[in-house]
Amino acid sequence: MPASCFLILATQDGICRFPIRPEGSLGPFEQTLRGIALEAVSRDSFGTLYAGADKGKIYRSENGGQKWQEVFKGFPKTRGLWSLVAHPIRPREIYAGLEPVSLWISRDGGDHWEELIALRDHPAAKKWHFYDPMKPHIRAIAFDRQGERVYVGIEVGGALTSRDGGETFEDRSHGVDEDVHALQVAPDNPDHLFAMTGGGLFRSRDGGHRWKKLTNGLDRWYMVPLAFVANNPNALCVGAGNTPPPAWRTRGADAAIYWSGDGGDRWSMAEGPFPLRGMPSSIMTHPENPNHLFVGTSDGVLLRSTDGGKSWSVAAERLPRIEEMVISYQ
Repeated sequence: MPASCFLILATQDGICRFPIRPEGSLGPFEQTLRGIALEAVSRDSFGTLYAGADKGKIYRSENGGQKWQEVFKGFPKTRGLWSLVAHPIRPREIYAGLEPVSLWISRDGGDHWEELIALRDHPAAKKWHFYDPMKPHIRAIAFDRQGERVYVGIEVGGALTSRDGGETFEDRSHGVDEDVHALQVAPDNPDHLFAMTGGGLFRSRDGGHRWKKLTNGLDRWYMVPLAFVANNPNALCVGAGNTPPPAWRTRGADAAIYWSGDGGDRWSMAEGPFPLRGMPSSIMTHPENPNHLFVGTSDGVLLRSTDGGKSWSVAAERLPRIEEMVISYQ
């Protein structure tokens, strides 16, 4: 019997789990972990799901997100969890990025954690900052396809990379806006990297040594999610807004989705219900139907595309604030 497919949303009110029908439409959702403000969700290579709460608790699901178990009660001396990413190859190995900046690793599915102190002790830490009362934090963690290289994005502080599992880090911040929100590594080359920042979209083709700001066709500047379409390094979608977070509840994000077919050199605004009041926070590509994509927003709207991101329609709305999404099977 073929496995059922689900879209898993980490929201500010727990998990929303939508069944994905064979043609790509969504069925009625079920909600679990109600009352828990989640910041991140990730899926490891064995299909196990992990969710991270804003206070640092870790939850795990072994059945495609239907049921969740709290496996870790929180990290010491942290103000919150901002990122949670599973290693692309090694099952049960997951990484958590916290505020203030510290990077942690678990090798047993979230039961136990240890800090990779080389990041916190890096000389670049002297320049990291944020706006009081908050502290700088790890907003982004990204791996290359083989899991041999990890990139970390600091809000506010730039980007760093490690080639030895976090034992040492190299600063890759020169030339990129230091307000890093998300990082994505191209599926075909670990040196091809995109940084979505509070000052625009940047691309590096040499592992972060040099960066180029991409502006052709982009008339919005606040960037968060980016996804590759159909594992094609030249086909991309990005979510962009025109206001920072303090304005989203009053003026709105004035946001839209853009797509590129040439690796990011040129962009076009997609067709759809744009501008959006909420900021796109996550883009997910369906692994079996790669032209089917989903976007979640900060005001609880879920969008769907069936043509590789060139046009979008509303799939669901009036959901809790969506932070991150994954696709799972059961």
